[in-house]
Amino acid sequence: MCGVYDEGGDLVFEHSSNEHTSDALISILSQVSKTHDIHRIIYANGPGSYMGLKVSYVTLKSYCVVKNCDFYAVSGFELNGGGSVRATKTMSFIKEYINKDSSKEHLSQIFSDGDGEYIVRLASIEASEFKLPLNLNTLQTSADTVPMYFTQAV
Repeated sequence: MCGVYDEGGDLVFEHSSNEHTSDALISILSQVSKTHDIHRIIYANGPGSYMGLKVSYVTLKSYCVVKNCDFYAVSGFELNGGGSVRATKTMSFIKEYINKDSSKEHLSQIFSDGDGEYIVRLASIEASEFKLPLNLNTLQTSADTVPMYFTQAV
């Protein structure tokens, strides 16, 4: 899924593909760059497929370095209303908020957003649908663009 936004942050063009990231991303970048000036790229840096995250990061980071574009990341949870994100055919990543009174010493990765601190874990649940925001000003972007890997590479 790819969106093009105007200077005010409003969505003006949307493209989606059912292809794997490794197959679709270069083609989408090439197509979009022919019709739009790309000044900034924001990508979902996780959770998700280890290979998909790695390919997205390397491709988009390289593009931004070569074309002198700004590069930012956003949590995939922001693109589906905080719902589940597909991990495998039968499992999804879910966001689980931590009780303020709970011990955190056994937790290895703790994240936070406007609603509090959370962990990401796997659950046997169907993935939620992703949707591009109508305006970029609603996103909590980060300059820390390194992929957030939640499972080890196979």
